[in-house]
Amino acid sequence: MAQLQADIESLDAEREAFYEAEEWEKADDCDAQADESRAALDTLERSLTRAYAPDDMARARCVVCVHRTGEVTVNRGLVKPEDLIEVETEDDVEQNSGSDDGNSQEPEPAGKLSDRTGRQLTAHKTAALHVELARNPKVALATAVHGMAMRVIHDEYYFNFKMPIGVSLTSRGGLTDLADDLKGGVALEAMAELIQHWRERLPSNPKELYAALLELSLEDLAALFAVCVGTGVDVVSDKGTKGDSAADELARTLGLDMRNWWKPTAESYFSQVPKGLSLEAMQTVSPTDVTRLSTLKKGDLASESGRLAEGTSWLPAILASHEQAV
Repeated sequence: MAQLQADIESLDAEREAFYEAEEWEKADDCDAQADESRAALDTLERSLTRAYAPDDMARARCVVCVHRTGEVTVNRGLVKPEDLIEVETEDDVEQNSGSDDGNSQEPEPAGKLSDRTGRQLTAHKTAALHVELARNPKVALATAVHGMAMRVIHDEYYFNFKMPIGVSLTSRGGLTDLADDLKGGVALEAMAELIQHWRERLPSNPKELYAALLELSLEDLAALFAVCVGTGVDVVSDKGTKGDSAADELARTLGLDMRNWWKPTAESYFSQVPKGLSLEAMQTVSPTDVTRLSTLKKGDLASESGRLAEGTSWLPAILASHEQAV
């Protein structure tokens, strides 16, 4: 597995080098080899199995799933609730040992529920909470927002104060690692301002967050909900979208205009792409200059293309795919 991972990293680095040198066939070959190594690594990982004790194997089962693509997965070590073995604890042993000499004035312990009974009763509680929460939209919204707000406002305490509901959020951070020119840009600053607004408005003690959310109006809850959900959007892609993806559908719904958030410059685009893509952009931006530009070296071409594109409405296809006809 370590060797396959090392091969993948090496091939990815070679591919990027070939892309930079505009040796497309070699880059594609590296891509294909890396895909083969990833498939081999996936097969190896899925082939790993656990060893079970003979007693466990006698009462456990597995579930075999055949997917639509024909792929088979096996989930092992599954035990029916009624076949679970109750483990007697040290306390149980002491209670059942008859060690009490009759002189103790302490009442006998009432005992405790078995795991099976506990699951049975809490299943009823869960079913009841389903209905009660479904009948109270504000509490439902506050409970869902709580998990998300803990991630955004009090991330360091998230696992200590989770609500018992399967609604959570994975924030898409690390964007400046992918695009250094995002630092200090309008998009990150605007999002930081929105989050800071709610940090100042909500309690600094995470234990008080849920009660504070219940005090908000539905309108304010919805506004905070939108901020939290916004941090979870992730449309990072190597090759962009083709105009028919969920990412583009979301962008169209929001009326996204990337011209408000990104500007074409030598640093942001033209120095990063092959000469062919710079010249392709110039066919739209300044077609009369294409012949002259084609004779320039890559650095000079990037600088001149950035100058010509400044102030125009041109966008690379990867940023404007949602503007294509549906």
